[in-house]
Amino acid sequence: MRTYLCLAACLVLVAGCQRSQPEKTAGTAADAAPQAPAAPKEPELPKPVPAELPDVIARVNGETISREDLEEAVRGFQANSGTEVRPDNRSEVYRGVLDELIAFRLLNAELASRKIDIDAGELDAAMADLRQRFPNEAAYRRALADQKLTAEQLRERTKQTLLMNRLLEQEVGDNTQVSPSEVAKFYEENPDRFQQPEAVRLSHILIGVPQDAGEAQRKAARGRAADLAARARKGANFASLAKQHSQDASRDRGGDLGFVVRGQAQKPFEDAAFALQPGEVSDPVETVYGFHVIKAGEKRPAQKVPFGQAAAQVEEYLREERRQDAVRQFVDRLRTSGKVEILI
Repeated sequence: MRTYLCLAACLVLVAGCQRSQPEKTAGTAADAAPQAPAAPKEPELPKPVPAELPDVIARVNGETISREDLEEAVRGFQANSGTEVRPDNRSEVYRGVLDELIAFRLLNAELASRKIDIDAGELDAAMADLRQRFPNEAAYRRALADQKLTAEQLRERTKQTLLMNRLLEQEVGDNTQVSPSEVAKFYEENPDRFQQPEAVRLSHILIGVPQDAGEAQRKAARGRAADLAARARKGANFASLAKQHSQDASRDRGGDLGFVVRGQAQKPFEDAAFALQPGEVSDPVETVYGFHVIKAGEKRPAQKVPFGQAAAQVEEYLREERRQDAVRQFVDRLRTSGKVEILI
């Protein structure tokens, strides 16, 4: 089921809630819509949100949105998006989240008027998918604790999200067709969005060194890294060495870091990595994390992502834009026909 609406109120732990956008990576497309031809306008600043919030923030068809509701939703937004609420963006974030809460209440009221349900199997599958987004049980439990949620509360919120999506499927449907000419036009009008930077596929072995380590500890770590580099050059399997000796999470993948583009890593690591030829192993490279032994794989020159690789994601991006526009129009209709009072 597609997610038609990302509500901070009910998707506290779900990663990737932001609107889907094509990425600037191999085989993917743009990460922004084409620019309008009109001259840019000064953005309208949101009305300031008071430093001390009242107990009641808003009412939607007589149902209150409390200060606790808003603050909890803002915490969820920060957890999902990684956005830090600062003095210069506080009003924008709070009002954006409040709009989502209002939309949620409007949709919930509409949901109550329609006979919509989901079965237990669908909810179980959604919970399993959510659980798989965390690397292990401890990380999942930490996320629950950080958001002050129980597993049962998360399950109820996930159910509510599924019900909302079912409602929006009924209302919006899938009438968001995108023609091949529209896809081609987006691709042609946004050439900068399809530039694939120079990259190299890398594996590494990290021998960690605490930042407050003494010279003897640092020398021992460098010697251990140099020994591993020598073994790799003599033919030892690099992935096996990484699994046995590396001291970061990539050891579970045999040290594989995937494709790394320029500007993504610390400069000493990057300089050494891009100087290697495919199959070559570096001498120990020191960063703030310790000493790395790097092995280079395939090199990928800077180039424009071919249209054939980008087309499918561009089409889905444009379809998603239209779906979200249709959802916003639906919520606007509910807002017009209902009664919404904002008290801040």
